[in-house]
Amino acid sequence: MAPLDQDMDPDSDEAEFVESRLKGRNPLAVAHWLTAFGMPTQLFIAQKAFNKLGLLRLAGLRFAFHIAHVGDRVPKNLIRRRGLTICPRDKSDRNIQVWVNGVDVKGKIGTSIRIVLREVMHAAMLGVVRLENLKSPLETKPDNDVQGLHEVADAVIKQFNARVSAFKNGGVELAAFETEMHQSTDSAFTNADAALAWILSSPYAYDYLQAIPYEGRTLWARLVEVVRTALDLSPDTEPWVSRMLRVSEDFPENTPDETMKVEDENGIPMAIQTPLRNR
Repeated sequence: MAPLDQDMDPDSDEAEFVESRLKGRNPLAVAHWLTAFGMPTQLFIAQKAFNKLGLLRLAGLRFAFHIAHVGDRVPKNLIRRRGLTICPRDKSDRNIQVWVNGVDVKGKIGTSIRIVLREVMHAAMLGVVRLENLKSPLETKPDNDVQGLHEVADAVIKQFNARVSAFKNGGVELAAFETEMHQSTDSAFTNADAALAWILSSPYAYDYLQAIPYEGRTLWARLVEVVRTALDLSPDTEPWVSRMLRVSEDFPENTPDETMKVEDENGIPMAIQTPLRNR
């Protein structure tokens, strides 16, 4: 796998190769392609993600893969990401979308094997949760993977609420993103599904979960275990799973915080994609 450049973009040869091979594919086909490229552990993870996505598709979920370019209407959160996997807010909606930025979105390029594999993993995890939401009320036994993911999400919500309470009492200062969530009318910390989407897409999630003690380890370690188990991976893959899940490493910190014209599409805020820089 080619290295990232000084701006954290993947090497141009890798980016162009990945984009040319994945254009027009769906996430299942993307996962299958990934089983042939990368380091051995990545190939193994890709195969397991492919298997999981196949089962989810047979169960009725629908997946789409998009490569975004400058000027495209994209989910608002992709403006500050290299890749993003999202579900519509309507829990009865069976669609899951995977987005990565193409080679012209300089400074935020997402067409690397590692980033695409990460988003495919995210699609599998969000798919597991969405499938649980679609179950009949008579199907009362929850899926073990969903239980584990909600366990992590609930622990994040508990931590956030405790910090907000301490802030109100003058005990702590909230981080900038916590303040934004606290003041928002659409906070990611209002329910487990929204919190899970935040965990899988936020550049702040790794540090936040790493700082939360959980049953003799960190909450991040628990998340990695849950994802590994959901994908039927062996324990020795946990360092790779952890690396794949981390968004902060390739988050373009210097993305301009400009006022964007945002339009809503099927419950997903949309904006126009721009490059971070010109070359």
